[in-house]
Amino acid sequence: MRFRIVLILISLCLLTYCQKKPTPSPLLPPDFMPLNPGNWWEYAYYDSADQDSVFLREEIGDTITLFGFKGYLYSSDFLPYYGFIHIKSDTVILADTSDYNQRRILFINKAEVEADWELYSVTGQYEVFAYQEKEPLDVELKSGKKYGDCIKIVTRAHFLSGGSEELGSYFYAKDVGMVKFILQPLVGHPPYPFELHRYNLK
Repeated sequence: MRFRIVLILISLCLLTYCQKKPTPSPLLPPDFMPLNPGNWWEYAYYDSADQDSVFLREEIGDTITLFGFKGYLYSSDFLPYYGFIHIKSDTVILADTSDYNQRRILFINKAEVEADWELYSVTGQYEVFAYQEKEPLDVELKSGKKYGDCIKIVTRAHFLSGGSEELGSYFYAKDVGMVKFILQPLVGHPPYPFELHRYNLK
């Protein structure tokens, strides 16, 4: 049950071995999350023994006009619904395809920008405060792969039932997407680290 809750949290801010340069998207800047139909990313969860035991996947679907915006369909093992991604004033937004009121910011699609916002759950089970750090940073994965000038999103989730809280850190690399994320329960549990295992960009 705890692990299922962790997977739900990953969806809030809803990407190592492909070397192909992505083609710029006609709808959205490709900088920190290339958004071409058919792009996909697979993540591995590493336990305390550094063994990869769980693999999760997300994928960009077809272009679509929805709620008056042109964007992309989006599927993810992290989400309890089928998503829709679009950009508005450099802000990348993820929404439920069936209800635009259930939407949230993924990140600001720029480096060296500092922003904060409040996010609310689709399920009504928790609320999240998130912010984007200003200074880019380098990220190294367990595979040895290194990514420079990544943006970092930090979240603090508060469960409405029970009052527990968890911290999250999400790292996005230019021309790749999210390369790493770590969820850290504040009480009683070790962190849950996920890293980009492989991906494919069209």
